[in-house]
Amino acid sequence: MSGDLLHVTPIQVRFGDTDRFGHINNASFATYSESARIELITSLGYPLGGMILAHMAIDFRRQLHVGDPLLVLSRIDRIGRSSIGMRQALLRPGAPEAGHGPARAVALVEAPRGEVVADIATVVVTYDYREERSVPLPEDLRARLEPFCGPLPGGGGAEG
Repeated sequence: MSGDLLHVTPIQVRFGDTDRFGHINNASFATYSESARIELITSLGYPLGGMILAHMAIDFRRQLHVGDPLLVLSRIDRIGRSSIGMRQALLRPGAPEAGHGPARAVALVEAPRGEVVADIATVVVTYDYREERSVPLPEDLRARLEPFCGPLPGGGGAEG
């Protein structure tokens, strides 16, 4: 299964995301990943709150500072019975204006270029919070995820 879409989420890097060393704190990278993951899943019509994060791995490549433009590029690398594996690249785009605007799906051939700041691998599970157990991934969501399936442009290195 391989699709031809990439989800792109611009992120506003804020002063409050910094640590005492003046660069963006590592915990903020998880928040950026979450924001992009939610943008992608909700853009496909799936309700917020029907999933739970099961795994996250982050490979930090470069420092990030307040005012840097930032994009999160997201692709799906695995769809299981009740889980979705996602790869994300946090990208400092070559063209600063590319770091603005709404979240959107773009064709892989139109993928933004720039410097990879971090690679992130996550697994989310469709989850029933009342029953406290995983539930099967809805078939309609599975079908809507298909166009986003495949590797990130440039590889995306965090090991999931």
